[in-house]
Amino acid sequence: MVNNELNCLCDTNIWINVSCINRHTKYLDCYRIVGFVEQVHNEIVKFKNSENTHKIFKDYDECKKDYKVLEIDELGDMKPHFVMELKRRGFNELDNSDKTIKNLGEYVSLYFAYYKDIVFIHSEDNEFMDDVSLSEFKNINVIGWNEVAGNITKDDNERLKINKEVQERRSNIFDPKKKNQRNSKGTLKDRMAKMQKNINSKRL
Repeated sequence: MVNNELNCLCDTNIWINVSCINRHTKYLDCYRIVGFVEQVHNEIVKFKNSENTHKIFKDYDECKKDYKVLEIDELGDMKPHFVMELKRRGFNELDNSDKTIKNLGEYVSLYFAYYKDIVFIHSEDNEFMDDVSLSEFKNINVIGWNEVAGNITKDDNERLKINKEVQERRSNIFDPKKKNQRNSKGTLKDRMAKMQKNINSKRL
């Protein structure tokens, strides 16, 4: 069971990465305790509705005793200021349980970290990371995927291997047409090789 001593906040993309290469339990062990703000939680839960993404939700649900979901109400008297800062960023609505609101999870994580003194956020959103690095949040460190992967495995060759694996599996999950195209190309290549082998055998 998790306690309240959070090491970091995790965004949706980082969880997708560790799930699709089956390193989710290793990630949670490595960064114990990991927190997910409610809006990131909602994004991950919605993955259960698609066959392609269901595993991402399943891994998350099965590990629910090993992380903490953070709700805005936990901020207490700081909640009005929190909401006002997000509105200043253009987020007039914070409930994404049945809709997609771009970058909401990242910015809720940012302000939650700011108000609760959480030093690290794990994110792969480059636009968000650039914005944070130029902002007033100097005490918050946004850690990208490459560094997260480097802590999951200390072996550089293994890190490069899992980075490649992440790219391939994310492509298969979120762009299945490309997967089918690759499979079709592979099948055609196999047929051509077989035909060439038959031609060569007849020549003999």
